[in-house]
Amino acid sequence: MKLRGLELYHVGLHQGSVLNDVADGLTVIYGPNEAGKSTLLAGIRALLFGRATQAEAAVSLGAGARVIGRLEDEEGTLWRVERSLSGRRRHPPTASAGDGRRLVGETQFQDQFSALREVEALLYQSVFTFQLAELQDLRDNKSASERLYAAGAAGGLSPMAMERSLAEAAKRLYNRDPRAKNALLLQCMAEMSALRDRLALANDTPDAYLRVKQELAQAMAEQAALQKELEAAERALDEARLMQRLRPVHDQLEALRERLRVMADGPHGLPAMAELSALRASSRAVEAQLRQLHELEGELQRLQSVIAEQVGQIHPGWLQPLPGGAAQRPLEQAALSVGVLQAARAYEARLDAGQREVAARQNDVQQQQRALHQAASLLQENGWTPAQSQADIEQAEADLARELAVCDDEMERLNELQRLWSQYEATAQEIAAYETAAGPPGRRKTRRSGRWLPACVAFAAFALAVIEVWQGAPVDGVLTAGFGLVLTAVLIGLGRRQGAAAHPPADAHLERLRVQRGQQEAALLQTARRLTWHAEAFAALWSVQQPTSEGFDAARLSNAWAEQLQTAKASLRERTRRLNALRDGLRETRQALLRWEAARDGLEEAQAKLAAAQAQLEQTDAAWQDFLTEVGLPKTAFHPNAFVVEANVVLSIRTAQAALAKQSEQAEELRNTIVQFLDATAAFAPAARGGEPAARDASALQRAFDVRMEGLNRALQMAADGEALQQEIREWQVQANTLAGGEASYTEKAVLLRETSEATWTDRLQSLEAQVSRLRALLQASQERQWQLTQALRSWQDGQETAHIVWQLAQTRARRDAIAHQWAAHVIAHQLVRQARQQFERAQQPALLKAAGALFARMTAGKYVDLLVLGDEEGAAGEAWFAVDAQGTHWRIDALSRGTREQIYLAMRLALIRAYQRRGTILPVVLDDPLVNFDSLRLAAVFAMLNEEAQSGQMLYLTCHKSVVELAESAGVPVVSLTGVE
Repeated sequence: MKLRGLELYHVGLHQGSVLNDVADGLTVIYGPNEAGKSTLLAGIRALLFGRATQAEAAVSLGAGARVIGRLEDEEGTLWRVERSLSGRRRHPPTASAGDGRRLVGETQFQDQFSALREVEALLYQSVFTFQLAELQDLRDNKSASERLYAAGAAGGLSPMAMERSLAEAAKRLYNRDPRAKNALLLQCMAEMSALRDRLALANDTPDAYLRVKQELAQAMAEQAALQKELEAAERALDEARLMQRLRPVHDQLEALRERLRVMADGPHGLPAMAELSALRASSRAVEAQLRQLHELEGELQRLQSVIAEQVGQIHPGWLQPLPGGAAQRPLEQAALSVGVLQAARAYEARLDAGQREVAARQNDVQQQQRALHQAASLLQENGWTPAQSQADIEQAEADLARELAVCDDEMERLNELQRLWSQYEATAQEIAAYETAAGPPGRRKTRRSGRWLPACVAFAAFALAVIEVWQGAPVDGVLTAGFGLVLTAVLIGLGRRQGAAAHPPADAHLERLRVQRGQQEAALLQTARRLTWHAEAFAALWSVQQPTSEGFDAARLSNAWAEQLQTAKASLRERTRRLNALRDGLRETRQALLRWEAARDGLEEAQAKLAAAQAQLEQTDAAWQDFLTEVGLPKTAFHPNAFVVEANVVLSIRTAQAALAKQSEQAEELRNTIVQFLDATAAFAPAARGGEPAARDASALQRAFDVRMEGLNRALQMAADGEALQQEIREWQVQANTLAGGEASYTEKAVLLRETSEATWTDRLQSLEAQVSRLRALLQASQERQWQLTQALRSWQDGQETAHIVWQLAQTRARRDAIAHQWAAHVIAHQLVRQARQQFERAQQPALLKAAGALFARMTAGKYVDLLVLGDEEGAAGEAWFAVDAQGTHWRIDALSRGTREQIYLAMRLALIRAYQRRGTILPVVLDDPLVNFDSLRLAAVFAMLNEEAQSGQMLYLTCHKSVVELAESAGVPVVSLTGVE
């Protein structure tokens, strides 16, 4: 059977298709945490066996939860299987094939997919589909040996299970534990003991029968007397216990009633709670009114201050004299309107704009005057006057430009003269050097530089000859000396020929240099004569220091010539600087003249605008004075702003006075209400604290209110305490009535409780308890004696014969012997099976365990080579798992690391899966990230092994780790991604 697709609806957060076209072999399903991988595993379990289970958490199943899968059977037919998961009961599946066939119910479903009959749901969950948390279930839920043997025997019972079954059967027959009561052999022995007693009794005489009958009558009379005495004692005991339980309730009731009586006998008694609660509710409103009164009085004081302040703000200039020496403010009597204020504000804006305009124009005039004065001062500093024109300045600039051009030409000639002098000086130095080296005319200078080489060769040859002679080789010394002389002669000849060829006659070259110097002298004199201001100085210098004159000093001439050139250039630069300064001054003068003309024009324009602005301002002021006359006010010199401010003050005073009157009325109403409450609560005011308030202001009323509230709160507390006390008395009364069995009964018992002390009832209770215990013991002994006598009489009356009792005893003895033989057979079989199992373990491990050991060895790269599962004398409970390393050491798996233990459990499951597949049981294998605790090397090895094991079936590996995905991609394993969030 292969899984080809899966759909989940209302399972976790899955709402549709989860897997499609699942291939054979290994498939990796990747998804981050909470992507629904564990829910996918639970869905596959639910599809095949009807239960969506997982180890980590309960699966969330919504209303209408269902799973749909596409399964391929052994014949290759694809079936669409659907199963409902709603509710707690297990729903049967329905399946349909493409050819129209349908399956309904578990029976038809398992008939079509026979592998489901070979594997139960628990085994599929433990072996074929498992999470990391379920790895150890293979060991914890059921013994390992049992699973191993069952797998090896194709579903048979394991020897370990046989041992347990035989041991349990033997215990059911006979158990050495004395606490055991259900063993069949023990029951038979008890029956035999009873039959022996009956047989002894049956063999007694008739006198014994009469004696037993008489003893029975005495026992019955004694029992009746003891029963009556016990009943009387128990009633007295119950009464004493009731009085003992009732004592604290009664004492508490008496104490509460005494407290209530003291409160009622006080000077004011218990006040009525309803009346006090009404007054307390009214006090909250009065308290709010007091706060409001405080705020109103503060507001009234503020308004009075504002009015006084605003009255003082009215300008004294508005006061008008009245007959009798008094004064009035015209605006106080005037009917001010919004239109008058708007018109005044309009005049105010017009006058302000006119004044700003006049001030701005005056500022412009002043600025233009300052600019005109600054331009005239600059012209005077440069030697000009505003009367001169631009043409004069332009003529002066043209003259300066011409003179600057002459200076530039002069500088170029000086540079040319310096260049020619440098050439001339170089030629003269070359001529002087040549004449000094050549000597007098006609003499040749030969080259002597090559004479040292022949001398060195001759000296070396002589030295070698001397050394050879000294060493005892005179012939070699002579030959060496001769060779050195020949070589020296050859070198001398070569040197003479080279010297003759290297020194031609020098007169022609010297003559050429002298002609060149003459040409350079002519160029120097011609360039010097072209100078404008320095020609005479250079001509005088040349005439004094000519190269052909006596006492000519070339160095002195060179220094003088250079000094003259520097002096000429410095003089020319200074002249150029002065001319440039004059030109810059002329430019500043031109700009100053232009600024003077612009300032003059601007001043005239600003003066014209100032006159216009002043005329406009006068017109606006006249219109304002006319407006004052129209509104019935005298003309005044005040600005309209003063009028607006004064009018606003008067209007504000009127508004404040109206608000003051209104809030004064509200304050008076609040005072009246508060005084009424104070009158109603006057009885709660202590005489020592004062009665009526001394004044009607908020502070005095607040103090009187606080005094009233203090007394009212005390009265409320007293009333509340009284009600709570009465309620507590009622509750204790109910408890006392319940304990006593009614109110009348409690009234009677209360009289007794008042008359007696607690110690009296305690002593009586102890005495009655001792008496009841004694009577019960006597009654029980009497009852046992009566039962024994009754049984003895009944045995005689029933007519049991001794032969019948002997027959029953023989039957019971025979049954005991059969049970003993059966018990012995079970014990012997148990020992034989244990010995066989131990011999098998010592000789050979099961093939399934061997296969798991081989897989484990591959997982650990040979560090561990085998697995063993051994039992001991304690049976399955003592079963132990061992891992054998390469050195043969046995390691209990409890001593291994968690990752290694998980590898063992994984190897066991893979071996079981392989065994089932060899038997033809092929089911989808689902692994939910069981390799998270493996290191990288073992992870790679195990993943490769899983890929090999999956080739014979179908395996789904669920993971959230990228490392597993990378291994899958490198091995060519298909990877499916889950993008949902669970």
